Amino acid sequence: MKLKNATTNSLKLADQHSLKSISFPAISTGYFGLPKKRCAEVMVPAVISYIKKGTNLKLIVFCLYDQETYDIFRHVLEQAPI
Repeated sequence: MKLKNATTNSLKLADQHSLKSISFPAISTGYFGLPKKRCAEVMVPAVISYIKKGTNLKLIVFCLYDQETYDIFRHVLEQAPI
């Protein structure tokens, strides 16, 4: 899926440029209408998978627009096998 690749490639670029942090919005949930839950179900595991492989990033933030989106992402993160 393009969203998974976009997330992973963004993390790779952050590492390549020696960044220590990166933040993500809920990509494609606005104008493009991707359901927020689907977005979280793709992005959260992509980030976890990337971290498990090793990274120099110290902080990865999901910068979310509203409480509903925050709650969805929090729920997906809480259910994720870490």
